[in-house]
Amino acid sequence: MTSFCKTSATTLLVLCVALGRAQAEQTGFDKLASEVGVELQVPQGFVIGSGENNPLLPYELTLRVADARLEARYALRPIARLNIEYQDPHNAAPEPEHIYPLMYAALIDQLAVGGSDVRREYPPEQARERYGADWAAVAIFDVRREFASDFTQAMLLALHRQRRGEVYTVVLFNDPLKVRREIDQALEALRFTD
Repeated sequence: MTSFCKTSATTLLVLCVALGRAQAEQTGFDKLASEVGVELQVPQGFVIGSGENNPLLPYELTLRVADARLEARYALRPIARLNIEYQDPHNAAPEPEHIYPLMYAALIDQLAVGGSDVRREYPPEQARERYGADWAAVAIFDVRREFASDFTQAMLLALHRQRRGEVYTVVLFNDPLKVRREIDQALEALRFTD
């Protein structure tokens, strides 16, 4: 079972986004993209690669710039496969449709060295226009070597669409000034369809 888990000590909340039978069924990117309702447009100059069952964040697809200055990793989480384990006897478990901000924060904690000082939520109209999403947020941070040993920095884009699920794009690079155009292309390569 592929999963991402994060425990919060203050609320004893355990969030798990499980892909359940995905490995047994050999569910690929195309199947998950169909379930979440997203479309991939590969930018010119990018090469498609496979995903990896990385312990910090399993992902289903990569896009790389041919000269290896940048790599984007895409993780798709259909709402129908969301599994929440909740261990606080004083409160009700959160609704799957409402945990995306918690997952975003948990992913930053999981992937970043020392957290992120740069985090921003998009205004709803901009999230819809740019990504077809109901909610979007972005963060920039130094990335853990366990997730990306060839890169030092990452940009995390988190997208949520009601009744569909979440999409996480992690763009990896060493010098953002040298790959600014490619960062934008990687962030806009995957969007929700209507």
